[in-house]
Amino acid sequence: MAEDAHRRSPAWRWPLRVTASVLTLMLFTQPLLIGLFLGGDFSKLAAHAAVGGLTVAMTMLQFVAAVLAWKPGGLPGWVVAVAAAIVVGAVVQIAAGYQRNLGLHVPLGVALAAGGLLLLCRAWWPRRTPTPPPVARPW
Repeated sequence: MAEDAHRRSPAWRWPLRVTASVLTLMLFTQPLLIGLFLGGDFSKLAAHAAVGGLTVAMTMLQFVAAVLAWKPGGLPGWVVAVAAAIVVGAVVQIAAGYQRNLGLHVPLGVALAAGGLLLLCRAWWPRRTPTPPPVARPW
């Protein structure tokens, strides 16, 4: 019983909380950077590309953290599925960006931001504590 409680302790969520927080910040920074580029600050395109590359690396770290939060940590399996989809989406996003395929790049960026926000919310969501059974009164 104590081993199961340790296995499902919130400590297993901390890697996911950290990676999801950083990744979501990076995903929401991207449209700001490209907006500044479109507004005339042409150096922001290089920053957009650099953050994009770091984003792919962070998605891979987030996937590992999601696996840890799932199997030892007790979070539902869909967390891992969403994290895996974000990794694949980020790789496709980089390719679409360098190919200047904005018809794919822009909506996929919105989907990645939504997926990142979903994982962020689930990582920080309070853990449900089971309700203790009612105590039988002797009187």
